Amino acid sequence: MPEGAGFPAALLAKSKKIRPLRTRPPRYSGVVFRYRIMCTKTGRAMFIGHLEMKKLLERAFRRAQLPLRFSEGHNPEARFSFGHPVPLEVESTAEIFDVELTQPVDTNKIMEEVNKFLPEGMVIYQVRMISPKSPSIASSLAAIQYRIDISPLIEQFGKDWVHDKLEQFMSRKEVMFEKERKGKVRRVNMREFVVAAKLCDEKTLDLTLRVINELQIRAKFVLMRMFGLDEGSVLRLHIRKVRNILKEQPHPRRRR
Repeated sequence: MPEGAGFPAALLAKSKKIRPLRTRPPRYSGVVFRYRIMCTKTGRAMFIGHLEMKKLLERAFRRAQLPLRFSEGHNPEARFSFGHPVPLEVESTAEIFDVELTQPVDTNKIMEEVNKFLPEGMVIYQVRMISPKSPSIASSLAAIQYRIDISPLIEQFGKDWVHDKLEQFMSRKEVMFEKERKGKVRRVNMREFVVAAKLCDEKTLDLTLRVINELQIRAKFVLMRMFGLDEGSVLRLHIRKVRNILKEQPHPRRRR
């Protein structure tokens, strides 16, 4: 049998140059510069999942040539940290995340350069430097405010029906709900999570939900119980996250 017989022709073709594997980022043990960033996730960007959003942000920061800090270990990752990820059915004008850099960068430059490489619907509108020792977003989050367009409910059932349902729900002390977390199901009192629910105009509901021990309940589940709706009916409403309410941090005492 001639040499090479029986092998695919592609394997016998002239070999191409193979690009070298990307080297790991160098280990960094210097000063950390941490930034807290606010951005939108609206329109088609609403359907970007949490993990995909992290990849998009890392790619945008790389393309903007910003000095990202990476974790150590076998698979180093850019040091981003987030609060509670917004569900896919919810738009947001108040997405919040932290990023760590190895060099100080002007906050306006971060905003301008990264926005060039973000998809439509994702826009950074606030950047500020914070202490590297500041508490994480997840541990600092006290409540989340949502704004819901309930005009479909008013058109179908009437304004008085909406008012009655709202008052009935808010007057109750207990609304039990099964909450799943990390594969475990537990019964919680949904009413304890609802800080406020009020109409800010004839067609818009402001809903503020408390975060308890880093545990929260999705706005859609509250709306389902509040108005006695199925999931499909709630998803026809326009739900938007508009504000993060952070816990006030005590000021450190000065040494005398």
